[in-house]
Formats: sequence, C-alpha cells, structure tokens
Amino acid sequence: MAFRRPLIVIVIFIYITAGVKIAAADEPVPTPWPHQFHALMFMNYSGDLSMIDLWYDWTNGRNFNIIQEQLGGITYDLEWNNGTSFFYTLDESKSCRSGQLEVGIFCS
Repeated sequence: MAFRRPLIVIVIFIYITAGVKIAAADEPVPTPWPHQFHALMFMNYSGDLSMIDLWYDWTNGRNFNIIQEQLGGITYDLEWNNGTSFFYTLDESKSCRSGQLEVGIFCS
C-alpha cells in the first residue's frame, strides 16, 4: 500500500504538468490589424447615440470618419498619420476646425 501512494502522486503530477503544456501550446494568436478596411459603428456617449462610418487607410496614412448624430447633423473627421485632424460640416454652417493630437492613427 505504501508503494501505491507515491505512484499515484507521480501520475497526478505528470497529468497536471502535461495539461499545462497543452494549454500553453493552444493559446490564441491575434489576427493582424488590416491595413485598410471600412466599418459601421454605433457609439453611445452618455445617452447621445452616433453612427460612425469609418474608412481606415493605414497604407495612405489616413482615417476618415463620417459621424451622424442621432438627432443632429453630420460631422466629417479626417485624421492623418502625423496626428493632424480636420473636423468639418457640409451643411449650411460650413464649419471647419483642425486639431493636432500627440499620436497618429493606430496600426498593429
């Protein structure tokens, strides 16, 4: 009987160790971020719903957002890889402003 106990402990140890190695080998690998894509997003800013038509273009260093407010107008947001952004409207107000962010558009 004394011989079986250490054998069972060794078998359990090997089983647990093998399971850990298998789990580590099966870790998922994230899909690379595409260099160009189009997405339609819905954003909720504390109850203010917006639909954003996003055109991402890392190849040409730009990102274009068409932002439709739920009960408002459309704002266009053109972002460049150097951190420069232009926000403008094409309605009767024809507003335009620029901004400089510390980072450009995202790429993985």
